[in-house]
Amino acid sequence: MKKVGITINGIDYPVKFGYGAIRLLGDIWQLNGFIEVVEKVSGLIPEKGDMELSFETLDCVGDIIWAGIANAAKEDEAEKVSRSDAVDAFFNDVESVKQIFELFMTSMPKGKDGGKQKAPAKGRSKKTS
Repeated sequence: MKKVGITINGIDYPVKFGYGAIRLLGDIWQLNGFIEVVEKVSGLIPEKGDMELSFETLDCVGDIIWAGIANAAKEDEAEKVSRSDAVDAFFNDVESVKQIFELFMTSMPKGKDGGKQKAPAKGRSKKTS
């Protein structure tokens, strides 16, 4: 897995996603399940063009960065970073934040087929009613 980090207030922090970060985000956003959290994060990533920079979106970006730092942190390291500091880091280092979002998406569990859809078998067609 590619190592990703971000500099906040002059300190480099590693970022790690997985169940721990998802759980932290669920607590922050008051969401009850893994899928709900992943869907919320996926909804923040623009398909084309720029991300809408509403306060709600920026707060969510800060939460995601903070959760990744907290999940990778040693002891009380995450307590040194506020979610507001994480949003400031977004403005200072958009490229790192882009990598953080990519890391988030690639760290999500894949199905048995590794996240790839199977091609339909040749010679078979779908039944239609």
